[in-house]
Order: sequence, then C-alpha cells, then structure tokens
Amino acid sequence: MDITVYGFPIGPNGYNVIDSTIMLYWMPTAAMVGHIVNWPFPYDGGRKLHISASDETAEATARAALPVLQRLGTKHKVVYPLEAYRRLNRGQQAGKLITIYSGHMMNEYLTITRALEVVLEPLAMAGRIRPGPRPLDRQSGYTRSEQQLGGSRMLSFVDVDSFSG
Repeated sequence: MDITVYGFPIGPNGYNVIDSTIMLYWMPTAAMVGHIVNWPFPYDGGRKLHISASDETAEATARAALPVLQRLGTKHKVVYPLEAYRRLNRGQQAGKLITIYSGHMMNEYLTITRALEVVLEPLAMAGRIRPGPRPLDRQSGYTRSEQQLGGSRMLSFVDVDSFSG
C-alpha cells in the first residue's frame, strides 16, 4: 500500500485528507478549526491558481510542482490518487490537479507563478508534461474558463471572493 502522495509524506508534516477523500491538503500551511481548513490569511479570498495536466502526465506534473510549493510554504491541495484526477477531468472540476491559494498579495502570486514556471515550462517544452483541460470558473457557474498564464500552459487563475465553498 502506498503511504505517500506522489512521493511525499502523509500526515501532519505532509498531505492529509480534510474535507474530501481525493483532495489532500499540505498540512504545514493549513490551520485547522475543527475539521475545516482555515487558511491563515488576514483575508478570505484572493487569487486561486490551478495546475492542470493531461491524465498521462499528471503524476510527473505533481512530482515537479509539489516540491516548489512546499519550499515556498504555499497553501495548496492536490488531487490523489491519479484515478480520482482522471474522474474529475470528465466533469466540472476538470483540470484542477493542484489548487493553490495565493491570496490578495501580488508579490506572493508572482513568486509562486515564477517559481512554478521555472520548473514546468522546460518540462512542457520537452514534452515530458502536457496541459490538461483548462479549469472552469466556479463563480461563473462553470460557464467561463479560468485565465491561463505562463509559457508552460499548465497554470490558470481566478480571483475569488472567498476560498471556502
């Protein structure tokens, strides 16, 4: 039995199930209130990023991106196992392999996106990872795609009023 998430530990110093059995949170950055993640921001919403990958390259994408997010202390969650991501890609949550909460601060957003692109763009250019479906914006009732960014074409974002829900 696998006791890691894409090679990273499970538990209080790694990834853990909180509110969904397939979306595991990076626990060192999550503040818990009961069984609910309360991201330690001084505000509720802001910019939410998604990393999308093709079904075939999702694991390679996660293994490349997760160390960057961990090193930066970024608030994020990842879909696991791969079969769950494949199922998500057939519905409204398509393309949301990794969800990143950068908040309102432009500096944090730019730091995260630049660091991810340094890793993802060369892999995408070499064909080792490929973008998946572009996520749909939940706030629009899933009628509009999120805004794509970066040369890798793996990242998208949306501004949200609240990170909950």
